[in-house]
Amino acid sequence: LLKETLEDYGNSETQLGLLETLHVDGNQQDLGRARFSNSMDPKHFGGAEDWYAWREQQGSVGRESEAFYHGVWELLHHCKGLMIGEKYNGKRRIDSETVLAQMTAGEQSFRLHINHILNKIQAPVYRQLSVEALFALASIVRNNPDLSIGDTLVIDILIGHAVRLCWLQEHPEFHDRYEECVSLAWQAFYQLPPHALANGILDALVFLLNDNHD
Repeated sequence: LLKETLEDYGNSETQLGLLETLHVDGNQQDLGRARFSNSMDPKHFGGAEDWYAWREQQGSVGRESEAFYHGVWELLHHCKGLMIGEKYNGKRRIDSETVLAQMTAGEQSFRLHINHILNKIQAPVYRQLSVEALFALASIVRNNPDLSIGDTLVIDILIGHAVRLCWLQEHPEFHDRYEECVSLAWQAFYQLPPHALANGILDALVFLLNDNHD
């Protein structure tokens, strides 16, 4: 059993390594030019002290808008699938072809399916982070209708790169020793206003797409 578990883990690691680059069809040259503006930010924290507390509050409630589900549905048309939470767990993968063939955008079963996977994320604050990442990705593909990604989008990987890129933009002196400040980078990322976080996700997507062609 241990051998099988380790082999499965090794296979997952190999597959994950392959997903560190994304294969793309369609025009991506101007993908990072349009930025998210602060007009998308809530006007107040809703009683929370800061953006971290706001995300924890939102993640605990877990009520997503119809626009969110519609956005995820559209996102599935632009990639092979989504992996939400626990990047080594295949059960967290949403296969685009299967879902789009078996469900419709507005039906309850689709919303329940997305919620079921999101609710597997134990930390409310990270659940909210994942929701914001998906919302940002949905906005990106909506503004770039020709963008087609020939891979599964692993949300954990995108968020991880977004954390690093946002930190290094503010602290370029750590470029060669980022591993020393990973914890600080995550703390800073959780405190970003939603538009800045969305721009981090955009930068991470551009990085992964461009990395495949360097």
